[in-house]
Amino acid sequence: MVLKSLGKNFGLHGIRFGYMVANPALAARVRRALPRWNLNSFAETVVFMIRQHMSEYLDSLRLLALDRESMRYQLTRVPGLTVFPSQGNFLLVRLPGGRDGAALRDQLLDEHNLFVRECGNKLGMTSQFMRLVVRPERDVRRLISGLYAVLYESGNRSLSSVPPPLPTPTPLYDPLPASLSTPLQTQTLLQAQTPLYEGDRRFDMLSAVPPSV
Repeated sequence: MVLKSLGKNFGLHGIRFGYMVANPALAARVRRALPRWNLNSFAETVVFMIRQHMSEYLDSLRLLALDRESMRYQLTRVPGLTVFPSQGNFLLVRLPGGRDGAALRDQLLDEHNLFVRECGNKLGMTSQFMRLVVRPERDVRRLISGLYAVLYESGNRSLSSVPPPLPTPTPLYDPLPASLSTPLQTQTLLQAQTPLYEGDRRFDMLSAVPPSV
């Protein structure tokens, strides 16, 4: 079973549209459990518009794959931090033994203006696990600096002393054809609301929705 959502893939948070690919018998069982009217007209309109912006979307996937591998490489250099493989927009990490994720989350936010997801309420996990969204290199260096400061109390560790990114990151998973090399258009970049999310390279379909929709 594979589940996908526009919120994760296209930055369309609030559209509430997703789909499932599964064995026909299992898909039929899930379909019978769905509400009779489970898709609103706005979501339906946006879904049909996606085909007009596939090149930008595919380019954004390539950039995401490069950012993910560079971020994974830098996180593995933090002593005691376990980084799990990923093919998505997030990286799951396990903190060094004895460290509490909730306390780390609060300290990163209060002292470094960084917000991370502590996974203590996730099935099969404890507060020692954290979910980190894949970010461009500049934001990752801020995160690494903050982790060192909080985990090892080296508050004087500057950004210049953070391990550098991979010179030419090679993604562990890149499903896109090599011919895709056109850079993302500026108007399709996700424009975030806080300094933490400046420079996000995920494709934002909302910027392409006409005012009449």
